[in-house]
Amino acid sequence: MKRYFSIITIVLTFLPIGFNRQQSESGSVFSQENLKQHKSRQDKIVEKIMDLSNRNYTELTKYLQDRDLIIEDKLITIMLDNNLGERPQRRAVWALGVIGSDKVINLFLEKLRDKNLDIYVRHDMADVLGDQKLQKTVDPLIDIFNDKDIDPIVRRRISNALAKIKSIKAVDHLIKALDEDDQYIREGAVYALGKIGTNRAANILVNLLEDENVNVRRTANSLLRILKPDMKVDLLLGSLEDDFLYHSETAIKELSAMGDSVVDELHDEIIGKNDFIRWQILRILGRIKSKKSVNLFLETINDKDEKIRNECAVGLAGIKTDVSVFPLIKMLDSNKPETKETAAWILSETGSEEAVEPLVNLLNEENSGWFAAMSLGKIGNKTAIGSLEILLKSDVKKSRQAAIWAIERINNKYADQKVFNNLLDYYDTQINCPVYPKLTVKKPDIPSPVFFSNFTEYIVGLTKNQEFAVIPVTLVNNRNKDKEWGEKGRQLDVDSADFPTLARTGLHSEIELDFTKSITGKSISEINYLAKPDMSSGWGFISGEEDIISVLRGDNRLIHNMGLRQPDIILPLFHVWNMVVAEMANDYWKSEALNIEGIYYNNNYIHITAGGRGFQESIFDDEVRGALHLAMWRDPDREEENYLADKYSHLSGREMEDFKKKLFYIHTGEMVTYYARWYGFYEGHTGYRADPIAIACIFGLKSLEELDIVFDGKLDKVLTKHFTKLKIKD
Repeated sequence: MKRYFSIITIVLTFLPIGFNRQQSESGSVFSQENLKQHKSRQDKIVEKIMDLSNRNYTELTKYLQDRDLIIEDKLITIMLDNNLGERPQRRAVWALGVIGSDKVINLFLEKLRDKNLDIYVRHDMADVLGDQKLQKTVDPLIDIFNDKDIDPIVRRRISNALAKIKSIKAVDHLIKALDEDDQYIREGAVYALGKIGTNRAANILVNLLEDENVNVRRTANSLLRILKPDMKVDLLLGSLEDDFLYHSETAIKELSAMGDSVVDELHDEIIGKNDFIRWQILRILGRIKSKKSVNLFLETINDKDEKIRNECAVGLAGIKTDVSVFPLIKMLDSNKPETKETAAWILSETGSEEAVEPLVNLLNEENSGWFAAMSLGKIGNKTAIGSLEILLKSDVKKSRQAAIWAIERINNKYADQKVFNNLLDYYDTQINCPVYPKLTVKKPDIPSPVFFSNFTEYIVGLTKNQEFAVIPVTLVNNRNKDKEWGEKGRQLDVDSADFPTLARTGLHSEIELDFTKSITGKSISEINYLAKPDMSSGWGFISGEEDIISVLRGDNRLIHNMGLRQPDIILPLFHVWNMVVAEMANDYWKSEALNIEGIYYNNNYIHITAGGRGFQESIFDDEVRGALHLAMWRDPDREEENYLADKYSHLSGREMEDFKKKLFYIHTGEMVTYYARWYGFYEGHTGYRADPIAIACIFGLKSLEELDIVFDGKLDKVLTKHFTKLKIKD
């Protein structure tokens, strides 16, 4: 039980006296035993409320169905006791809001002015009063909002409460607040005016579109899209210039969803804009896939800006119309290799049979042969095989590699195949010991991980209470959601459409990576943009100097050099994730903590922790949505410590600690598990990277000495080297 429960017990000791007096005055008689049971039941309800991790009104309502006045008094006592700390006080506010008695409402209105009460407790009081939507609270709330001695955080939450109530009476007061110096109050007033939504409020928001405060402008823009539909397209186009990614990406999604109805306006808007805005508009047109945009893409495809060229190529490939075939074939005669390559890639994506002969004619060109061969392989016309076989004798290595790839692709050797892990020993028997959530006090006498011939997989875990668990962690391909974040689908899939060699062999083809201009239909330029630090993620998915293709290539080389394949590296990550899913399925996910504190894996004991981080959208067009931090680490044994001390004696104490942390510790999220499986992407050198070398070391896929030999005694440098285009070249 948490520390504050013991304090609560002390605080509430005197409450039963009041309870007894109330009952005797009403003529009811409780035996001491009944009273004791009643108190116990009510205390358990309070404890459940205190254990909530968020404001879950459904749970609160369920807990408070069986209640009486003593619960209300207990919760009020907790709410007002600053010694208990913010967490129990705020949960008491949430519960009292569900009770919603006149006593509670009046107390909230009184205590909103109480500066001795924690500011976030009062913040939640204002929220709850807004949720009540009671007209009788409007006048008192307006009076408190107008009191400039009240903390701005509380005043802003009161403006939100007035917005929830949709109080027209509050409009004049909110407009007056726009003249205040406190920008936090102004931003709250703008939001409230938009949510109340009168014509007068909407007209005020129009005047705020040019406000000096960027948050005021953004809020006014977002709300006016609803209040004034005739302005929506212009407002969304204005948001494309917003340097806050959420607003510009939201505008792109909304404009894309409008489809053909906005294509003409987008064509007009692109004229005279800077390169970044032109690129954003091309992204939208690429998503809409209107044939009306073909000519614009063709006219813009040779632009000086690489991002724009890439977006035009992906846009044309997505439209897949015969209208673009002849102009693209003509582009194959260009003097610019990059123009030829772009045209060849688009023609391969559209599967154009008309392009076969022109592409065959390019095979003998020194700088064009490789991408012409790749295009022919993707189109798949067998008439090209003879010419490709001749290319096998080329003096240009890349052309020979492309010819091999293309011939295999045309001969259908890239049919969808499951790549199974080649390091596993399968047992013919089935599991014969208790399976989680059942526990044992003695460690089960089975390997961990253990694999059975019926393709079931288990690992042995250790709980916080030092009991042992045999946890099912079999990789699956289904859509079952065990809990809120328990999506276990597509654990055996690979993105074979973009990376057929990865799907077939478990490793990327480097020449295939060279020819990649999109992943999951998103351009490489868009993915790189979203993946950089401080864009869709604070830490980013790649470092500022990396790009997605160089990271895929770099990690693929690491794995190949270790004598492993992607499925070998990915398996432990999925076992850890499926263990977390098992925790959720068995209701062990409490206050963002796991019941299992570690697992045994290839004779190593590995510590595991997990915690929530808010939701993270994917940089690819897939179903992945991140929600958790995952940390996994092990302590080096004495032999490993001695080896490092001997081989890396040149490192300072601090350098050695940093080196060991990169080698024996991984901090990541569940997104990486799926990214690694589908694309071979373990993230670049960011705070969420799951380095393949660290995975191999922690989970016992390779010994420390083996890894050190593979990387020529330079593990410390290999683990920190960023995968930039220049550094990753042959």
